[in-house]
Amino acid sequence: MSNRVKQLVVSLAAAAALLASGAGPVGAQQITLDGSTGMLPLATDLVQAFKAKGSATTIEVGKGSSGSSAMRAVADGRLNLGLSSDPPGQTERAAGLQGIEIARAAIVFAVHASVSLPGLTTQQLCDIYARKIKNWKEVGGSDLPILPLTRPVDEFDPTIIKKHNPCFKEADGVLILPKAGDMAKALASKPGAIGMINITYVETSQGATRALVLNGVAPTPENIQSGAYPLFRRFFFVTKGEPAGAAAQFVAFVKSADGERVIRNTKAIPAK
Repeated sequence: MSNRVKQLVVSLAAAAALLASGAGPVGAQQITLDGSTGMLPLATDLVQAFKAKGSATTIEVGKGSSGSSAMRAVADGRLNLGLSSDPPGQTERAAGLQGIEIARAAIVFAVHASVSLPGLTTQQLCDIYARKIKNWKEVGGSDLPILPLTRPVDEFDPTIIKKHNPCFKEADGVLILPKAGDMAKALASKPGAIGMINITYVETSQGATRALVLNGVAPTPENIQSGAYPLFRRFFFVTKGEPAGAAAQFVAFVKSADGERVIRNTKAIPAK
């Protein structure tokens, strides 16, 4: 056997060992995804369903950041899939990024399970966050202090809410929670609490929180599609170029009938 052939055999053996160990760069047998905390419950459910189908792919789900941070990580090659509520802008597209819309979900005002009230009007919400209304009995609920919670002013949920409700403005002292996960935990643990969050968190709270009807309209997928309920956010996977390897297989699963069932189970709407 010539030295050249021997070298080829050794190289092939080393490559086989590397693949068998699961080591190597982000690629065919591994997916890393992270980004918008608002997308994490849905992304986690989709990953679990994908694994349940028998996939041997390792999928690492991050702890959440922001859509813009996720896009930078995708551009740098640190993530296969970024999670974002906005598609890539002109600058990101120039860097080779693209957005794949997977779902839409209602933005809701959710309350702790101790709040028995079924719904509110826009004006009541504005008065609650302006601290003109401080007890649930003032709007037909039980005698319980209201604890209003909000997100940072530049986050997606309050931006959409203020766009559709010009009277909405938080008074000084309203508790600001930096991440959607923080909001979900606070709503589930603090009696009398009300806060803005997307419907997928409510559906995974196991009854600890409940979404309110707004102006008599429930935040259902049907009402979002018809336009009757105007508050919603879009969910995107962000990739650098066309997804390939395991990432392409995962995206295909999310877009399949099985993936759409997972999305609908969270009360979100699959994107066509």
